[in-house]
Amino acid sequence: MAAGVVAAAALLGGAAGLKAWRHHQFLQEDLLRRVEAVQPILANSPGCEDWLAGRMPLIVVVMGQSNAANHADTRVSRPPMAVLHDGRCVMAKAPLPGGTGTGGSLWSALNERLQGQWRGRPIVWVVVAVEGTALEDWIGDASPLRRLWERQIDATVATGWPIAAVLWQQGEADAINSTAAQDYVRGMRRLRALTEARGLPGPWWLAQSTYCPPAMGPAIRAAIQDLVDEPTNGFRAGPDTDRLQGAARNGCHFSADGVEQAATLWHQALTAR
Repeated sequence: MAAGVVAAAALLGGAAGLKAWRHHQFLQEDLLRRVEAVQPILANSPGCEDWLAGRMPLIVVVMGQSNAANHADTRVSRPPMAVLHDGRCVMAKAPLPGGTGTGGSLWSALNERLQGQWRGRPIVWVVVAVEGTALEDWIGDASPLRRLWERQIDATVATGWPIAAVLWQQGEADAINSTAAQDYVRGMRRLRALTEARGLPGPWWLAQSTYCPPAMGPAIRAAIQDLVDEPTNGFRAGPDTDRLQGAARNGCHFSADGVEQAATLWHQALTAR
């Protein structure tokens, strides 16, 4: 099959077509490696049953790239939090199951600020976060990342627990790729429609998350603003984490101080209404 595609690419586009096909294959293989690197549940992780104690939780789904995953600096050990991964609810510490990276997590800090509850109900978190991913990686028909989130969302919906929100922390890759604002808007609407079709209702809270030193992405920021400015389309304004620069960063990722500040901004956004 691959040989036939290579031959077709060579015939249709000559050397340029073959080069483009090989580049596409490299990107897909690289994405697959990153998807396969998401943290699993540790073998000794206790279940959530004792913590829930018969209470009905709210599920909060977090999706995005490295700043939604486990790539932050950390200097404190936080209590375990309830995380649902592959349909199994466990008490976990960072690095959280479902995200790439071996460092700290913004969501551990946010969960601590929320005291493990939102709207009077205990939170069970679902993390689907893969470093370096652009929006197209989330919606492409053949994307391994799309297969990952479809599997996780299907397992989440199967629990029967109510899903309160999706928290979206992504945009740096699209800023680097110079994705146009209108393409990002279309892509986000497409992603929301795809997830809603699998039973994920939202609403979606969108962070302004485009800053990777030395630059940020004004087109992506404008796209996110356009999405949240329409009150009926299911998107809400999350925090502007692009404000966190200088000592709040370690490269593109949050420093230990940045984690605390980002968690505070998310807490303010979620509790303002």
